[in-house]
Amino acid sequence: METDRLKEFLIVAKHGKLTPAARELFMSPSTLSDHIIALENELGGPLFERSASGFTLTEAGENNLERAQRILMECTAMQKSCSHHEGKISSLRIPNYMFGLDPLLAVKEAFQAGHPGQHMVFKTNELQMADPFDVLEEGQADITCLYTIEDSGQDPYALIPEKYDWVTVGGYNYIVLTSKKHPLAEKPVFDIEDLDGAVFLTTFCPLAEITGDGLKARLAQLGAKAEIMYRKLNRHDDILVSNLDGYMVIRAKGASNLHTDYSSDIIVHTTSIPIRILVHLVWDPIRLDTMQLAYLGEVKRAAQQGETLLNN
Repeated sequence: METDRLKEFLIVAKHGKLTPAARELFMSPSTLSDHIIALENELGGPLFERSASGFTLTEAGENNLERAQRILMECTAMQKSCSHHEGKISSLRIPNYMFGLDPLLAVKEAFQAGHPGQHMVFKTNELQMADPFDVLEEGQADITCLYTIEDSGQDPYALIPEKYDWVTVGGYNYIVLTSKKHPLAEKPVFDIEDLDGAVFLTTFCPLAEITGDGLKARLAQLGAKAEIMYRKLNRHDDILVSNLDGYMVIRAKGASNLHTDYSSDIIVHTTSIPIRILVHLVWDPIRLDTMQLAYLGEVKRAAQQGETLLNN
């Protein structure tokens, strides 16, 4: 049994409704509902009565509420007794689509060295389909990402609302995926001529639309007219099970939160011309506490001094 499921049980019990509980847990209501059902199945009985008005504890739920609290307290005590980081623990909540987790990790040791007793942790969850600025506006995350295509003419100053603070932390080169049946499958390195008339498949979400616009603009500058075909998917990786025979998929090379092992039916190509996605970390300084701001200040300082914050 995962302790996270017990925490979710307690928070649903506290709110009595899925939506506010999911917001506190930084996940979608549907995922939270699935987790509660899985916990109930594991325990062998329902913890809640469901109704139009919300979630009410069953007798079993009432009987196990204090037990779940006690288990979580004991787990926390065990973590503290084994941790090398005594003192206050701070966290940053981050959406799953974060290529930007790498720069946060890159400055972790330097930050903690300058703040003895301060331990920073990162909490990620499944907000990859959400608008990056809505995520911040609604308080679902402490930090988010904006991706633009280098040399495409996209201007982060114009895209990011003025009230947010942000920093460019680097970029990732793109690779192109096709199926074995694609007409260009046998060509390992694509030239700009190969991308003229190409149709790229991607997820339908605000982040994909922004990068898609930049990709088309960048390719147009290089003499290739390409199109983006958006598909509504539950997961970005679902695009790989689509029929790729006549299409291409663009991926960031080396990003830590992307799969690197593709099926034997998928061919990985590089390009002879640079196609690079820039990663911008974005946050709302008004919503953050002193330590969170200090941490992001360290990230910004490192990025502006040219330190390598991304793997690629």
